[in-house]
Amino acid sequence: MRLTKCRLITLGIGLLAAALTAAGLAVPSGTAKAGTINFLVTLYGWPDNSPPGNAIAYPADQGYPAIHNVASGVGTYSDPITYATDKNELPVGTIVYYPYLHRYFIMEDDCVECDQDWTGNGPDGGPGLYHIDLWINGQNGNSTDVINCEDALTQNSAPVIIDPPSNEPVDTTPLFDSSTNTCYDPSSFTGGGGGSAATITGNHSGLCLSLTGDTTAPKTAAAIDTCDGDSAQKWTVNSDGTIVNGSGLCLSVSGGSTAPRSTANVYTCNGSASERWTVHSDGTITGNHSGLCLSVSGGSTKPGSTADIYTCNGSTSEYWTVHAG
Repeated sequence: MRLTKCRLITLGIGLLAAALTAAGLAVPSGTAKAGTINFLVTLYGWPDNSPPGNAIAYPADQGYPAIHNVASGVGTYSDPITYATDKNELPVGTIVYYPYLHRYFIMEDDCVECDQDWTGNGPDGGPGLYHIDLWINGQNGNSTDVINCEDALTQNSAPVIIDPPSNEPVDTTPLFDSSTNTCYDPSSFTGGGGGSAATITGNHSGLCLSLTGDTTAPKTAAAIDTCDGDSAQKWTVNSDGTIVNGSGLCLSVSGGSTAPRSTANVYTCNGSASERWTVHSDGTITGNHSGLCLSVSGGSTKPGSTADIYTCNGSTSEYWTVHAG
């Protein structure tokens, strides 16, 4: 549960609250309606969650209309990132798209500061001040760097799309990269789609790129299987080079290997080089870290055959078709 954060509250936020009230947008007795509304957008993460960690107030396994059991997500429409706010402002499970950070978020947590801003005269303004708090993660990162990143990405008044379409441009680069203690730069995004899930079929087999046993755990091997529309066969091809499974995990290579015949698998999206791919117009998909082609072990066309990376040599098992939608 998000409690509070020590930050300087600027005069601009107070003026925002007054402007919202004057415009008739401060409606603490109702909920924010679908459309684009300017919000105070703050961020929180592992060190300043209460208690520190990734626990959320409205986990899916307790019957709430959420999709996660802990704060998580990669930012695609199929796996939006957790955000917190007053549930009377935006109901649990409400998906929003935030253009500034180029990704989708889903309401799954409470934010006491947001509650106060919505229902009364909170620390940032109100009543009726639109305020959401976005999950930045930061597990195992430097706590000071995490909080500095939160502050750097905070926006006093920024447009947020409520109940957005599924095809907005998406960047799944981590908002905070704990391995390097670096903060996401919104200006680094060059555009492109990525919000809609797609299927990827092998041209040689007609089978769908899937996960072994439909298991959605990290390190599960990628495989080809009969196309059945399962979430394990849904992939989001992003402009940053990541290919994200319906489970929210990134297509990667076991152990980050660059050797031919290394197994392709899925792993937690963390910005590593082995999670970046290039989908070429000729149908090949190459690993940016290895230069090798996504293929199928032994060129097999049997359901359940494992996907791997191999020297690009023009064999039929190295050609794929991405089917949007």
